[in-house]
Amino acid sequence: MSSCSTGGCVMGGKFGWVLLAAVGAILAYQAFFRPSARHVAAEPGQRQAMQPFELRDINGKLFRLADHKGRVVMVNFWATWCPPCQNETPDLVNVANQFAAKGLSAVGISLDRGDPDKVQKFVTEYKIPYPIIMPPEDSAVAQGIEAIPVTLLLDRQGKIAQRWVGAVDEETLRKAVEGLLAEEMPARPAK
Repeated sequence: MSSCSTGGCVMGGKFGWVLLAAVGAILAYQAFFRPSARHVAAEPGQRQAMQPFELRDINGKLFRLADHKGRVVMVNFWATWCPPCQNETPDLVNVANQFAAKGLSAVGISLDRGDPDKVQKFVTEYKIPYPIIMPPEDSAVAQGIEAIPVTLLLDRQGKIAQRWVGAVDEETLRKAVEGLLAEEMPARPAK
């Protein structure tokens, strides 16, 4: 039995409670696993350069941020144990694959401590195509990262143009990458 008014219907009986519990569970799942990311965008004249870094990825290859100047760079701070990180990874992979040939580089910075095999298993499971770095605890690369996931988009000059704290969705990230790829590279001063 249900009771309706101009504001809506309330279902009674066992079915109503099951439905209410199911809707509550779905809303709780979405709030926990796909919370809205806090986003900060900087206009070209207001952007700050990311601290340059050189670190070996989990396969032993050296990754130098400076080697990617002239490309838009996606930097994602994450961990294997982080549900929002797990949730956003397929979106990051899709964007990285879609724009790699168009001028996007990507790097993942895992804040897991200890077991690199767990990180490698995650990389394999999610088919992550970009380098993954596990910086030492004393590394400055993760300085200022207080929550994860954090995704940064650097413009072609290596300056932070976009920052999301929390999971970012594919559509939002895709539009931001397209916008940065469309920006003109400033002319170099004559020597």
